Amino acid sequence: TTSLTITPKGWLWLAAQPAARWQELWQAWLTADAEVARPYRFSWQPFSANARQFVVAELRNVPQDRFVALPDLLPQWRLRDPIGHLPSPYPTVWVEMEEEGEEEEETGEEFDPVVAFCLGPLFWLGVVDVAYAADPTVTAAPAIRLTPHGAWLLGIQPWSAPPPATGHGTITKGAPNTIVLPVQMVPRHLAQLAQFCRWEMPTADNHPRLDMAQQLTLDAARIGQMVAKTTHPAQILEQVAAALGRPPSRRLRQRIQRWAKQGDQVRLRELLVLEAADAALLDRLQGYQLVRRRIDQTLGPHHVAVNPQEAPGLAKTLETFDLYVDVPPAAGSAAALEGDSAVATADVNLPPGMQWLLFQLYRGLGEHVPLPVPLPWDRGHALAARLTPMQRAAAERAAQLILADLHAALDGYLRLPAWLMAHFDPTATLATLQQALADNQDVEIRYWSVSSGGPTVRLVSPHRLEDRADTPYLIAYCHLRQAERVFRVDRIETVALVPRPPGGADGGSPHAS
Repeated sequence: TTSLTITPKGWLWLAAQPAARWQELWQAWLTADAEVARPYRFSWQPFSANARQFVVAELRNVPQDRFVALPDLLPQWRLRDPIGHLPSPYPTVWVEMEEEGEEEEETGEEFDPVVAFCLGPLFWLGVVDVAYAADPTVTAAPAIRLTPHGAWLLGIQPWSAPPPATGHGTITKGAPNTIVLPVQMVPRHLAQLAQFCRWEMPTADNHPRLDMAQQLTLDAARIGQMVAKTTHPAQILEQVAAALGRPPSRRLRQRIQRWAKQGDQVRLRELLVLEAADAALLDRLQGYQLVRRRIDQTLGPHHVAVNPQEAPGLAKTLETFDLYVDVPPAAGSAAALEGDSAVATADVNLPPGMQWLLFQLYRGLGEHVPLPVPLPWDRGHALAARLTPMQRAAAERAAQLILADLHAALDGYLRLPAWLMAHFDPTATLATLQQALADNQDVEIRYWSVSSGGPTVRLVSPHRLEDRADTPYLIAYCHLRQAERVFRVDRIETVALVPRPPGGADGGSPHAS
């Protein structure tokens, strides 16, 4: 199985616009030191930067409309290379044999690094197409021709961007979980799929081949692990759709969602717990608002989970009751988010705790919008290891609060059609509803419902107003449904006071529906 690790800089490169991405790669490859490739034992390794520049200059004369045999091109290139930038062919076999006391040299077929250079990097970068003997238009194999993409990289075609990539993955009926990416794939798709797929790279002569179609099989365990660490399931589905060039089938989508759910069923958390030997004392303390708002959840009669950011404030509140606790050094909003700068040098000029908060925020955004740059789970794991449990908990809690507000906003006002927002006035609507409650009046509202996708007119008798996640809601008796209903105030387009007739009771107005 082939593995692939993408560096943070690599993800930024993959997320760039195609024109910038290809130009940066092309220039870096043209000027790279040949020693960079030495550990990988590529067959084109002897190529120097000057040799690369020479071949690129010669490629300008290669036609785009027909294949030209490399055995015919190479002698011409070498004649125009008096300095000797191009490496010479060398034998693939070199054996010394002794016969009757004499040494004899036996050589095998010659190997030309220039051929390997054209069939390798130039083909992988999409500069040339390659044809072999099976192609009837080829007089001698192998043969090459310049691609439109190569013409753009060489500056022959003055386009502002490369031709759009047409190579998308396919799924065969016999292997419903395997995505086959063609050679002309978008590199970002391969990098993304490799995170949650088993990548079986094809081989030839026991050597891995990148110049062939690649098969990546969706892996349930890897998908579950990614979701458990940093990735939202919607992000995985978005990456699969991008690689296929179309949305995945309903069956495949359900399968991925089922596997992803296994990474979100259980969660290992580190909590800051307030413990009391006397359950009655803990129960009395929770009756005070200053204590209650600093508690995340009740774990039992003797234990409650405390928001790490609120730990210093809780300690001061408890002191007013002559109760004293020792606050962990890492707890508290400032300390928890700053982290320990001595642990490791940050990649950016932000404390590690703040990086973890932003990391969680970015992950949460994947629930609502496709993320332009996926989060490699190993980077998140390394960042988490630099923080204490209290620092991580504080950052995660802060991110949860922000995401909760964001979710509440997206679930309400921001989902309305954009052209409606100009004349919506939630402040005036709220004032009218408060007046209706004070004067014991009914109201007629024009309400936009998410489920209906359009406005409905309702006559309601207001009961009360409530704030939920900093968003006001109207709880009222709906005369159409003849039951109490909840209406989000910022979804009410218009509201008008309707006096109740004599004898009309709250919640049972005789108005006709």
